[in-house]
Parts: sequence; C-alpha cells; structure tokens
Amino acid sequence: MIIECSERVGGSRIGADGKLRLVSALDLVQDCECVGVESDKEFWGWFETNNMAMFLASRGVVIKRMPEYRETLTVRTMPYAASPSLGYRYTEIVDSDGGLCVSCYSTAAYVDLALGRSARVPKEVLASVELHGLPSPPPGARRVNVTGERVGTVTPIPVRLNDIDLNNHMNNVKYVESALELITRRDLASLRVEYKSPAKFGDTLYTELFTNGEAAYARMADADGKIFAVLEFCYAR
Repeated sequence: MIIECSERVGGSRIGADGKLRLVSALDLVQDCECVGVESDKEFWGWFETNNMAMFLASRGVVIKRMPEYRETLTVRTMPYAASPSLGYRYTEIVDSDGGLCVSCYSTAAYVDLALGRSARVPKEVLASVELHGLPSPPPGARRVNVTGERVGTVTPIPVRLNDIDLNNHMNNVKYVESALELITRRDLASLRVEYKSPAKFGDTLYTELFTNGEAAYARMADADGKIFAVLEFCYAR
C-alpha cells in the first residue's frame, strides 16, 4: 500500500540557511513510515495481537536537494520487500512540482516485545502486504564499513531523556542529529546508518570519527565497546 502525507516546511524545521534540516526530513520520513505500516491492517493487526514491534535496523538516504521554508511537500511511503524476519520500505519527499528531494530506504527487524528479541512473521501474514517496485537502488549495502583515518579523540555523548521514543530506546533520528554536530559542515549527498544495539536513557555514546576525504564516519559505542550505531555521511561533490 502506498501512503502519502502532506507537509509544509515550517519555521521549526529549517536551519540558518532557510532550508529543511536533515534531521527534520528524517522526522517527516519516520512519521509517514509509521502511518504506512499501521495502514496495512492485517499485517499490523497481527503485530498488535502478538505484542510485536518493528525496530529500525538500517537506513539509507539520498539527498537531491533540501526543500526551503514554506514549501509544500508530499511524503510518500511504500513497502518494497518483506521476509519472515525483516521488512523493507521506501519513502520519498517530493516538492509541489513532483520533483524528488529526498529518498529513503529503511530496513526494520521484527521484535517480540515480551521476550526482547527478534521474531519471525508467518508467511500468510507477509502475503497480505502489498509490495511495490523500487524506483531507484539504495545508496549502499545495509552494513556500514568504516574506512579512512580516525579524526580527533573519542567524544562522549550522553543519551538524554528527550532522545527516548515509545520503545524506551534512543530514537533513530537522534543518532544522526548527534553525529552531525561532530562532522565537517559540508553539503551531503547521502547518508547510511546501521543500527546494531539500541541505546537507552542513561547510556553514553562514545563516538569515534573517521574520514577518507569523500565521506565521514561516526562509530557510536558504550564504554565496553558494544556498538550502538555506525553512520556514513557522503559529501556532495
């Protein structure tokens, strides 16, 4: 099922340049994805009945241009693949002329909330999901491999109460927001995030930065080295 959400770029969503912030674009994507998932009544009904949830495992983002203040946007989302353990969704932000601004490719893991571990969805439930073809390929693989030289020292980032979402984990966009504060300020062409272990309130993200000139990487882990997330920011040329 294809779901569309209408949005307008307001003052709370723009940066000093008058354009939609990347984290605000990801918030729009995330909200529309939630509407899309919950609109598949049979699929989501099975999740609610069985106390299941979907946790983001990875996200790839391609940036064509960032919309400007007061622009009217359409956020469009659709599932493009599904397996017994993972769901795949494509979401795009387009302007009023139909021009593509941002495209996003998300992979989510199915989780049993009572057991706190991954679980499988029956084939007959998956068969109820209407799948759609991808208009373009993702910006890279789901796994993010860090390359380049380390930059600076490890930066500790405390997880704030404001970072926590409905599942009592750090919201997926907050990792991006925290890493953006550390990398070189340049226009971005794409972003990839691999989510490995959810951070919770009271945790600290010990963040290492790396660069190979074309991209910046952020690796976020706890004090024992358990990785929460790995991010890749590819610079526009």
